Amino acid sequence: MVYGVLYIMCVSMHLIKYS
Repeated sequence: MVYGVLYIMCVSMHLIKYS
C-alpha cells in the first residue's frame, strides 16, 4: 500500500527530527 509506505516514511522523518 502506497499510503502505508508514505505514512511510515513521514513517521521516520519526524522521529529522526525530534530524537
